[in-house]
Amino acid sequence: MPNRHAPKHPGDLPLNQWELRLMLGEEWEYFSHILQNFYCSCGEIGRELVDYRVFLDNHNDIILRGSCSICDSPAARTISTSEVEENVIVAKRIRKEKNK
Repeated sequence: MPNRHAPKHPGDLPLNQWELRLMLGEEWEYFSHILQNFYCSCGEIGRELVDYRVFLDNHNDIILRGSCSICDSPAARTISTSEVEENVIVAKRIRKEKNK
């Protein structure tokens, strides 16, 4: 069930976990740390991004949209993947497959 804090924005392409792993490559092993590193106004230690959905934006960066595990506020995290040419190639392949 989609999270109420995770709307799809125009141009965003939903990614499944396998596609996310492809995009992150070797960085996948750090994904649990990524989920703990996001801005939230509560500032509590030990918070985590929960009930998130994963999107590929129109710049080929990964966007995680969900909520804070402590205060339940909407929260998001951007992972800059468009700066690496290999990631852009993977993103284009994913887009091509999803648009069939």
